[in-house]
Amino acid sequence: MDPGGGRVFSVQRTEKGWKAMKKQRIRALEEQDLDQVIEIWLHVNLAAHSFIPADYWKGHYQEVKEALSEAEVYVACGEKNNQILGFAGLDGNYIAGLFVAEKWQSHGIGKALINYIKEIRDSLELHVFAENQGAVRFYKREGFQIREEQLGQDTGKKEYRMTWNKKEENKIFRYKAGIVCCSNGQPEKAAVTLEALKSYLLSAGVVPVFGDYIYQAGSVYSGTARQRAQSLLNFYRDEEIRVIFDISGGDLANEILPYLDYDLIAKSGKEFWGYSDLTTVINAIYAKTGKSSVLYQVKNLVSPEGQARRVAFENTLLKGRRDLFEFSYRFLQGERLEGVLIGGNIRCLLKLAGTEYWPDMNEKILLLEALGGDVPKMAAYLSQLNQLHVFDQINGILLGTFTEMEKNRFSPAVEELVKQYAGERLPIAKTGEIGHAKDAKAAVIGKRILLG
Repeated sequence: MDPGGGRVFSVQRTEKGWKAMKKQRIRALEEQDLDQVIEIWLHVNLAAHSFIPADYWKGHYQEVKEALSEAEVYVACGEKNNQILGFAGLDGNYIAGLFVAEKWQSHGIGKALINYIKEIRDSLELHVFAENQGAVRFYKREGFQIREEQLGQDTGKKEYRMTWNKKEENKIFRYKAGIVCCSNGQPEKAAVTLEALKSYLLSAGVVPVFGDYIYQAGSVYSGTARQRAQSLLNFYRDEEIRVIFDISGGDLANEILPYLDYDLIAKSGKEFWGYSDLTTVINAIYAKTGKSSVLYQVKNLVSPEGQARRVAFENTLLKGRRDLFEFSYRFLQGERLEGVLIGGNIRCLLKLAGTEYWPDMNEKILLLEALGGDVPKMAAYLSQLNQLHVFDQINGILLGTFTEMEKNRFSPAVEELVKQYAGERLPIAKTGEIGHAKDAKAAVIGKRILLG
């Protein structure tokens, strides 16, 4: 690109309320732009960096204005006038600054500027204050990665050095995740959460691809059982999809089991993630194919409590580590648990009893957890497991959280109930980190576990 040639590209805008400007263009800085640009620089810095004294920015005003006149700077302006909406300054591959006028923030101006300079550079680098979380999230969404932390020489504040590489971005963003809803359909109000999940996954380097049947369609159903099953199978067939996340829960997941192609699933290298009612699908997959799945709800990652698990999630999914699968526990009886982990939500697991989808319990470790349910319900579930001779077959029990039981401190406690039905022979461990809590960790169903 010739900076002096005035290369321009336009970005169509459709945001509601943007009436004055249907397009913006990006071009090289011209002399008459300087006054507008330096004012944007000052006001945005003052607004975004309340943790830096205002005199710091005002003291650098003239110095920056002079530097801008000689730097490689690109401005976003209105298609039919020269109003400056934002600008980006480059020093080689270093982004010296990217600023969008307050009035035009959240209108795609920053993204347009980033896309423009990505076209003319193969790699980029920048520094951003760690406390400016809005900017950090923005750069992460645009494919920048934090490489190191340091203290700013002038400010003493923590900064991140972030980098972007065209080849790395192409590689990272090939990691696609299918999003399905095999149980109850999502209500319309869930759109806010799902949009937040989409933004977070993109910032982590994962492209979410939503299936056809996500939202409720006039009732609790998002589609028929066959339609929901086909939506799931489509992602098993799609070679670009690396992992499948189910974002639902409720009561309807076992409807899809007769319509799944278990040969296709068995040959796939993809892992299915879900929890609660998806216990039915997870254990059916193991029973029919021997493949493992992950008991976890990815929507938790955008809840206030669950955000603490984001680093563990990214390390586990993208770097092959086990951070999300490592949980604390204590033994109620015995000292060791070893075997293939099966189970999940106790109510939903029992839906499979008497069907071809019931997993072989021989020498397994049975994970049990629950959201709702008082003492009579837990007693009924445990009694059914006992009548199925499950406690005679398994090697041990891992108890997760029993939300309603523990919140209300019902008596006898679930630990005592389990001991009553399981007897003294079986080792039993308890963890507070697997279950329905928003900050829960994950469990791999269908793989060997060793505790103690």
